Amino acid sequence: MCGLLSLWYSSAFGAFPDVPLAPALELDYFKLATIPLLLYTRALGRGVEHATISFVPTPRGLSVVSINLGLTAALIVPIGLVTQFLAPHWAAFSPWEVFDYAVNAFIFVALPAEALFRGALLPLLLDALRAPAPLAVGFTAVWFGATQVGPGASESAVWHFALLAIAGVFYARTFLATRNVTTAAV
Repeated sequence: MCGLLSLWYSSAFGAFPDVPLAPALELDYFKLATIPLLLYTRALGRGVEHATISFVPTPRGLSVVSINLGLTAALIVPIGLVTQFLAPHWAAFSPWEVFDYAVNAFIFVALPAEALFRGALLPLLLDALRAPAPLAVGFTAVWFGATQVGPGASESAVWHFALLAIAGVFYARTFLATRNVTTAAV
């Protein structure tokens, strides 16, 4: 677990040096290298044997993702609009830009975060430490939200934390229903 945390924090908070791999894609060597290192470190850990990483879509996985995505949006969007954390804005993007952004966000943001929070930490709390599910889900959701807020956080950052903590609960629901890190990352 310590190896996972150190790798994730080093990547998330820019502790690794900038070594451009593909400058046009804003692809950095250490961000790319962190993903297999996270997965390898996770695979070596004890107490997380029940979590999988599968990229093969299943009807159940798609159903669970759809339901939890809908529930997450139903809570987060109204709260974000009322608090003015979310502001409607229209910008035209090409299909390639949308695809590129979605793939990069999945590979470099969602998958590493879910490998840590739902793939390693949540099963560790549930399986190895025998924590009650609501406590384990709440802890990982709050920790997930807290990683996005730095010192001297503004009111906007506080709402960012709250909305991410809410989303973290639904990511955990998705993971627990499938025990697949990939579905939580989607």
